[in-house]
Amino acid sequence: MKYYILFVLLFCIGCVSVPFDSSVSMLLEELDDSISNRHIIESRKLLALENLKKKAKENFPGNRIAVYGKLYKEYLNFDVDSAIFYAMKEENQAVSDGLSGAVIDARLNIQSAYNLAGQYVESLRMQNRLDTFRMSNEQKRRYYYNRRVLYGGLQEGAVIDSIRIAYSNVVNHSIGRMFELTNKESVDYLFLWANYICDNGGDAKSCINKIKSRLDEGDLSLHYTAISYYLLSHLYLHIDDRQNALKCLARSAIFDMSIPVREHRSLYELAAMLYEEGDVERAYRYIDTSLDDIFRAKAKMQLKSVEEVMPSISSAFSAKKEMDRMRQNYFSIALVFVLLLLVAAVYFIYSEKRKVDKARKSLEKLVAELHDTNAKLKEANQLKELYIGQYVDLCSSYIGQLEKFRSHLINVARTKGLEKTLSALKSPAVVNEELSDFYRIFDESFLSIYPNFVDDFNSLLMPEFGGVKVTSGLNTELRVFALIRLGIDDSAKIAEFLRRSVSTIYNYRVKYRNMANGSRSEFEIKVKTIGGRAN
Repeated sequence: MKYYILFVLLFCIGCVSVPFDSSVSMLLEELDDSISNRHIIESRKLLALENLKKKAKENFPGNRIAVYGKLYKEYLNFDVDSAIFYAMKEENQAVSDGLSGAVIDARLNIQSAYNLAGQYVESLRMQNRLDTFRMSNEQKRRYYYNRRVLYGGLQEGAVIDSIRIAYSNVVNHSIGRMFELTNKESVDYLFLWANYICDNGGDAKSCINKIKSRLDEGDLSLHYTAISYYLLSHLYLHIDDRQNALKCLARSAIFDMSIPVREHRSLYELAAMLYEEGDVERAYRYIDTSLDDIFRAKAKMQLKSVEEVMPSISSAFSAKKEMDRMRQNYFSIALVFVLLLLVAAVYFIYSEKRKVDKARKSLEKLVAELHDTNAKLKEANQLKELYIGQYVDLCSSYIGQLEKFRSHLINVARTKGLEKTLSALKSPAVVNEELSDFYRIFDESFLSIYPNFVDDFNSLLMPEFGGVKVTSGLNTELRVFALIRLGIDDSAKIAEFLRRSVSTIYNYRVKYRNMANGSRSEFEIKVKTIGGRAN
C-alpha cells in the first residue's frame, strides 16, 4: 500500500511543478550551471595551486611560511590531506626559523584540518601541544574554535550520558571564550551570534538584518559570503521562512562552487530541503554531487550527515524514475493508438486494391514478427526451465543442509552439551559457505544470460587500466555492475545484496566511472546496455 501511495505522489509531482517562486527557480538554474561547469573552475584552482607550490620552492626561506600557510588555506576545504601536509611544512619551517608565533599558527592550522578530516585523536594530541599563555587573542580565538569543533564531534559519537554531558560543557565553555575573545564589531562575532541563535533561540530577525547589511557593504570574501548566506538560511528556518531559506542555501552553494570548495554543507542541506519540497530529481543530483565532493576532499566529518539523508533521497529518486518510465510507457501506448487511428483514416481513403495490398503486407509482417516472438518465447521458456531447475536444486540443497546441520546440533547437544551447541550456532561458517554458493549460482545464471559481460564491461574502460580480470565467475566489483545491468542501481540495495557498506559500493562506482573510456556520467548508462537494450 505504501508503495502505491508513493507512486501516486510521484506521479502528481511529475504532473505539477514544484511551487517555487521565480527567484528560487532562477537561483537553482544558476546553481545547476555552476555544478555543470565546476570542472573548469577546479582546473583553474589546481593551476593556481601549482603556481603556489613553485613559489614555495623559489622563495627565500623567510617567505615560505606565508606560502605554506596560503597553500593550507586553499587546500583546507578542497583536499584535507594536502592541507595537513602543507600545514606541517609550515610548522617545520616556523620551527626552523625560530618563530614561536608562526609555530602556534601552523599547529592551529594542523588541528583545524584534523577536525575536518574527522581525525579527533590526532586533533586532541595537537591541542595538548598548544600553550594558550603564549597565544595572541586571535590565536586564542582560533584555539577555542578548534576546541569547540573537536569536542562537538566527540559529543556526537559519545554513547555514555555522563561523557556526552562533559563534552557538551567543554563545547559551551569554548563558545563562551570565543565570545569574549572576538571583536564585537567583526563579522566573526556576527557569525558567532547567528550560530548561537540557531542553537539556543533569540532575536533571529535582528541578526538577519545585520548579516544582510554586511553583505550589502560588499567587502566580504567569497568564502565569508558563502558562510553568510548559509547562516541566513538557518536563521530564516528559525522563523519558518522556507522560501528565503532556500534562496540563501542556493546562493551559498553557488559561492561554494565559484571558490571552489569540496567540503560544503549548503549543497547537501539544500538537497534535503528540495527533497522535502518534492523536487526529488534535483535533490538526488545535489546529494550525489555532495557525496562525490566529500570523498574527493576526504572530509570525513561531513560524511555522516550526508549518509543520513542519502538513502531516503536515493529511494525516492528510484521510485520517481520508475514512475517516469511508466508514464512514458503510457504516453507511448497513447501515441501508438493515435498513429493507428491516423493509419486507419488514410487506409479508408485509398482504393480497395491498395487496402488489400496493405493488409497482406501487414499480415506478412505480423507472421514474421510472430515467428520471431515464438522463437524468443521458446528461448525464454528454456531459460525459465533452467533457472527453475537451479532454484529447485538450490532449495533442495538448503533443506538438506538445514537437516544435516540440525542433526549435527542434536549430536553436539547430546554429546558435548549446551556450550558447544551455542558455539556451533555462533559460527559463521555455514552462512559463509551458503553465501559462497549463492554468489556462484548468481554468477553462473547471470553469465548464462550475458556470456560476454566481462569483455563488454572491460571495453567500456580506458585501455591503460588493463580491465578487470577474473578466472571464473564474477568478483565483488563486477557483481556491483551486474546488478546495475539488471536494473538495480540503488547503492543501498546493492550494498545489502553483496553484504558491503554503502560507502564501499559508492567507492566502487566512483572508481570505475573515473576509469571510463568516455564520459563519466554516461558510464553506467552504457553498462545497462551490455548484451542488448537497457533495462
